[in-house]
This record gives sequence, structure tokens and C-alpha cells, in this order.
Amino acid sequence: MGICAEELYNSICEIVVENKNIQEAKSKLKELLKNYIILKGDSDPKNYDLQSNIEKFIQDKKTDRLKSRTISNYKLSLNSFASFINKKVNEITKNDIKNFLIYKEKNNKVKSVSTLETLRAYLRVFFDWLKEEDLIIENPVYKVIPYKIPDNYIQELSKEEIEKIRYACNTLREKAIIEILFSTGCKLSEFLNIEVEDINLDVENAEIKLKNDSRGERIVFLFPYSAGILRDYLRSKNNGIKTLFYATKRPYGKLSGRSIEIIITDIINRTDIKKHITPRVFRHTFAKTMQENGCPMNIIQTLLASISTKL
Repeated sequence: MGICAEELYNSICEIVVENKNIQEAKSKLKELLKNYIILKGDSDPKNYDLQSNIEKFIQDKKTDRLKSRTISNYKLSLNSFASFINKKVNEITKNDIKNFLIYKEKNNKVKSVSTLETLRAYLRVFFDWLKEEDLIIENPVYKVIPYKIPDNYIQELSKEEIEKIRYACNTLREKAIIEILFSTGCKLSEFLNIEVEDINLDVENAEIKLKNDSRGERIVFLFPYSAGILRDYLRSKNNGIKTLFYATKRPYGKLSGRSIEIIITDIINRTDIKKHITPRVFRHTFAKTMQENGCPMNIIQTLLASISTKL
């Protein structure tokens, strides 16, 4: 019996022994159980073994078309984590994650915040998988503050990298997400607010109306290839949901910024790209692409709705 289960068991016994009045005992039990999430126990503790689950995770990822180098990086990082901590997967806390990252920084002399953030991202994906397998209730990595990547770490994507990302997309949904980020240079907050009615593909230059809480609305245009992908995605969608991108499970709510970051990470992990890719990287790439095509910087800033040269 785990510590939490034993504590709950003892508390229930005390209530039952001390309260002869059944109604009063029920009331106290109800109040007590508000503080707990009750799950059916698993009779086989081997199901929660960290190393076994790492092996299952790696095997699962091999079926997802990930590059062999990416698989190796996952395996190396997760095995390092397993050698650092000796716990069942359902007992690992945010402090265990933080202590591991601190250990890597001090003992392995990992000084690059980009590398540390990549390591945190590998752990996040692994614990997301554990949650999907119903082995943990919540992902402890989300409670670990991400490493802040300095501005000089944010890099644009090369044309070759853009094509690799496009090729790595498995669904029309993934393709449409990447194309809108790349083609419009929109901010993540604007991206999340896009609705189907904001899109106009019936004009020569397909356009999207972006809504920004601080700056109101603005119109951006799509590259022809991106417009074609979006048109195919809308045809496949055809379900009456007004939000352009939504959760794949009921109640089909609007995606969060974290959800988009996870989708992007999953796509990048199918490539051999080693850069830390965020929605902001696509924004920088858009500006770089426009500049290479001869667009003046003042026009680019207008398209980005920003007066900052940092974009």
C-alpha cells in the first residue's frame, strides 16, 4: 500500500471508529474524500517500472516514423533519467524532474539552456505518453518552468528545414497548422483565435483575418501552396465547429498554446532538425522569407503588426 493510500485508509478507520452515527460518519467521509483522486489500483507493480516503460515508449515511437537519430536522443536522455532516479513512474514528482535537470547542468556540465530545454521537452513527451497510457494522473514536467531561451537562440528555418517539416506532417491538420504559421507570421495568440469565418479563400490572394486583443484586427495573406493546404483541411473538417483548430476529443474545445507547442514538437521530432522550434521561429522565418524576396523592412513590420525590429 502506498503512503497516500495508507494515510487515507487510516483516516477512514478513525472516522468509522469514532462516529457511531452513520449519517455523521458519511458526512465526514464525503468531506475527507474531496481531497483525494481515487483510482483503481493496479495489482502488478511491474506496469509502473520506469525502465520498462521507457522501452515501451521507444518502441511506440519507432512506429511513428521518427528518425533514428531522434529515437537515439530519446533513448539516451530517458535512460540517463532512469539511472538518476529509482522510482515508479506514478511516484515521480516535479522536484525529481528539476533535480535531474540540475544534476545534468552541474555534473554533466550542460550549460546550454537550449540543450536543457530540449531535455525537458523529451521528458515532457515521455510523461505525456505515460498519461495517455493511464499510468499517471498528470504530467509533472508541466510544473517545471521552461528554460527561457535568449533572443539570440531563436533561429530562422532554412528552406531545406521547412521542406523537412512539411514532409514530416502526418495529417492535413498538422500541415495546415504549419502552413498558417509559416505563411502569415502570426503571433501564437492570434493563431489560437482564428475561426473558419475569418478565412477567405475565394479571392486571388487568399487571406485570413487575425484578431489581437491589444491591436484589434488585421488581414494577412497566404502563400499559394499554404492556401491549397488550408483549402483541403477545411474540406476534410466540414463539421460545423467554428474554431479552425480544436481538440480531437470531446468537447472539441479550442487548442491552447501548450497544445500547439506539443504538436510542433512532435512534428520536429520526426525530423533530424536540432533547433529549438517554437511558433515564434516560424514568425522569424516568415520575416526572413519576405526580406529575401525583396520586401522592405517597413512593409514586413506592417505585415507583422509590430514596430519592433526584434519581430
